Amino acid sequence: MPDFKTCCLLALPLSLLGCQATRPPSLAPPTAVRPPAAGSPVLIIFYDVKTGDQALLRAAQEYKAKVVYQYHELHGIAVAIPVTATMEEAKRFFAKVPGVLSVEQDRVNTLY
Repeated sequence: MPDFKTCCLLALPLSLLGCQATRPPSLAPPTAVRPPAAGSPVLIIFYDVKTGDQALLRAAQEYKAKVVYQYHELHGIAVAIPVTATMEEAKRFFAKVPGVLSVEQDRVNTLY
């Protein structure tokens, strides 16, 4: 039967094997942003909490944009613009709505 010292000497290298990286570190930055695919019709719009979202939701209905998601805690909405409008036209339209803070086209963020 092995003594205590022998067990410890064998356990140390075995325990260090679990500390090795499972994959090599990536040279890519920690966050990569891929631009939206051509024709991605979604805008992310943030509004002032004091103004509220009523004017923005009415504007979306008027523009015939579909509300895809409402970010209640972040005070924003995602809207899909109609196929008859260009992205730039839609950005300009929604930027003029009272209380709107920013209008950005949706994009994909990949975290490594």
